[in-house]
Order: sequence, then C-alpha cells, then structure tokens
Amino acid sequence: MTGKLRLWTGFGITLVFLLVIAAVGHYESKRVSISEQKIIHTYQDLVTLETVISELKDAETGQRGYLLTSDELYLQPYYFALKILPDLLQELMFLIADNPRQQQSLIELNTLVDQKLAKLDLTIVTQRLGKTEAALAMVRTSQGRTIMDQIRSVVKQMRQEEERLLKIRIIDSKNKAQSATLITYGVSFSIFIIGVLIAFLTSKSISDDYIRLQSAEASLAMANQELQNFVYRTSHDFKSPLLGIISMTTFIKEDLESGSIDEVLDNVARIRKNADALTAVVSSTLQLAKTDLSDNHVETVHLNALLIDIYARLDALAKQHKIELRVGDGIQKNTINSDPNHLMAALENIISNAIKYADGNRQQSFVAIDAALDSNGSVHITISDNGVGIPEKRHSEVFQMFKQFHPERANGSGLGMYIVKKSVLRIGGVISFDSTPKGTNFHLRIPHLATTPHLATAQDPT
Repeated sequence: MTGKLRLWTGFGITLVFLLVIAAVGHYESKRVSISEQKIIHTYQDLVTLETVISELKDAETGQRGYLLTSDELYLQPYYFALKILPDLLQELMFLIADNPRQQQSLIELNTLVDQKLAKLDLTIVTQRLGKTEAALAMVRTSQGRTIMDQIRSVVKQMRQEEERLLKIRIIDSKNKAQSATLITYGVSFSIFIIGVLIAFLTSKSISDDYIRLQSAEASLAMANQELQNFVYRTSHDFKSPLLGIISMTTFIKEDLESGSIDEVLDNVARIRKNADALTAVVSSTLQLAKTDLSDNHVETVHLNALLIDIYARLDALAKQHKIELRVGDGIQKNTINSDPNHLMAALENIISNAIKYADGNRQQSFVAIDAALDSNGSVHITISDNGVGIPEKRHSEVFQMFKQFHPERANGSGLGMYIVKKSVLRIGGVISFDSTPKGTNFHLRIPHLATTPHLATAQDPT
C-alpha cells in the first residue's frame, strides 16, 4: 500500500469514526438536556399546584376578615386570587398537556375552584347588603369547607402524580448522565485508538489529537459536574420555600381556630415571602433554560429602545432603593446587529443587581450605562454604579452558579450573573469587570453579527 493510499485510508477511517462519534455525542447530549427539562417541568407543575392552594387560602382568609370587620382592605387577597387563579389554571393546562390522567384531575380542580370562588363571592355580596348574620351563617355551613377539602384532595392527588413522575425522571436523568459519561470514556478510547491507527498508517504524531481529546473530556466532565450542581441546588431551592409554605399553612389553621388573627397575618406574610423566593428561583431557572435552548435571532437593535424597556421594568425597584438611572449619549445614538433577547437578559441582570446592592450610606446612588464603538467595530457597553461592590477575594466566583456576595441585602437565586455570562457568550461577546467598595464597572464588548437570513431578505430592495 502506497503512502498516499495509506494517508487517504487513515483519513477515511477517521472521518467515519468522527461522524459516528459526533452523532452519538449529539444524541446523548440531547437526551440529557431533554431529561433535565422534564425535571424542571415537573417542578413547575408542583410549584403551580401549591400556588393555587395558597391563593385560595389567601382569598378565604381575606373573605373572613371582611365578614368580621366589613373592612374592604381585607378583600385585597381575594381580588388578587380572582385575577391570578385563571392564569395559574391555564398554566397548569399547558404544563400537563402530555398527561391524560392529570388533565382529568385538572378538569375537576377547575370546577371546584369555580365553586369555591362562587361561595366566597356570595358571602361577600351578602355582607355588602348588610346581612352580616346571614353571611356568617353561610361560612358556618360545611359547604365551603367541603369544597376546600375536595380541592386539597385533588391537588394532593395531582401532586402525588407529579412526585411520582419526578422520582422517575430524576432516576432517568441520572442514568442518562451516567450513560453519557460512559459514552464519553468510550469516545475518548475510540479517538485514542484512531490516533494510534493514523500514526501507524501515516507515521505522523498524534499529539494534537490527544490534546483535543483531553480538552473535550475535561469540558464534558465540567459540564456534567455543573449539571449535577444545578440539579442539586435547584432541588434544594425549590424544596425549602415549599416546606416553609406548608409549615405556615399548618400554623395558620391553628391560629384561625384560636382566633389569633395577628398571627395569621404574620404567617401569611411569611408564606408570601417564601412564594416570592420560589418565584425568583423559577424565573431564573426558566431564563437560564431559555438562554441555553433558544437560537440566536439577529436583528438591528437600537440600544436606547432596549434600555427604555429594561428601565420600565426596573423603575419600581430603582425607586424603592432610591437609585438614579442614567443613560449616556452613546446608548442613544448606537445600534448593533445582535440577538435582542440575549442582550436584554445580560443588561437587565447586571442593572438589577446594581440596584439591589446599592450603598445606602451614600447621599446619591446611581446606575449609569453608556456605549461606544471599538476600533474593531464592536460596541463597548459599560454599566457603572457606586454600590457596595464585590469582595475582591470573590472576584473569581462572580460568573459561577448560585453565588451571592451580599445575601443580607437582597434575596435571589444566585443565577443572575451566570445567565449574564452565558447570554454574552451566546452572542459572541466578552465581559469583564472591576470592583471596589466604591462601586463596580461591567464592560461588555458585543460584536456585530450577521442578521438572521429572513430579516435580511425582508430588507433586500430586490
């Protein structure tokens, strides 16, 4: 066999092996990703079910407070429940669309929730007509309690089904991760053999291939470790607020029976705090999933318009912390071809963090953002604040998952800056920062990307 033939034979064998490896690796990666998404999906189901029960209890508490005092302020939880419950039930319908058993239970739950709200509404209307005794008599009947017990029973049944699915999915995810790890080692071994074969056929060094192998193995191992940490931490962050909510509901029941309304209100506030914490975890998890799964959709982004949207959402938070939001001239005049969703996710997380960690001892706190064109055509965006800063010894942890440096100042999931880094990388950018106790500066260098093909076609005059 001639040297040229040996060379082409080696390349042919390598190509076949690499195609098989790429296909298997892509397949396994997709299986693990789908499995983890199912776990997150199941947690969403559980959280939404608990929120339905929580809102109904809040509505019932508000109704009873109103019947006892005739004070309309007590009805605020009731009105909030009327507003949010249809959305929650609609969300459940979407989440369980692949589960016929749960769909049947949800139909029953919808009917019971409508009956419960109708009973609450009837007593409130009766009270407004001045028939307090009649309204209280309705409460004393067992109808409302019976409906609530039925709701709890249906929710418990649905929760048990989701918990059953969760156990199955966690085991499935672990098996798939183990399978992916085994395949990784198999791939590593296969590539090594290929390297040896090529070296035998072509008498060339395989050092470059081996280095790439080591890098791929290290990257996959890091990804597996990151995935395991994510599942463990999110499981804990979901479970803790849920357990707190469940405990508080027990206390509320006891306080209602003893007539301790102040204690009830205090426990309701604690439930709300736990629910807010749970909402933050869910929101961050969904945002992270969206960052990982969504493809880039590049268009011309007007930075000023993007900042207007972000500031509109953060305005209430800024006023709460007495923060002045500043926009530089560079933001107002610059545009960039990029994915607006990834860019918005990065900027909004950085700015909201700057607001949350403002230094209350300063006479005037601010968050400022500006932009300028780099010499290579990229846009350099700078976000500055005069907040408490990031401890120097923890600078290396800033973009890691579940890292919080001032937990006493703000509640959060610890995923914000991790999402920032992933979002910036998705659009080909680079992020850096410098921080002292006097404030923090984040620097984003975002390149111009080719616009999404169908958008470019739409702008083509031909």
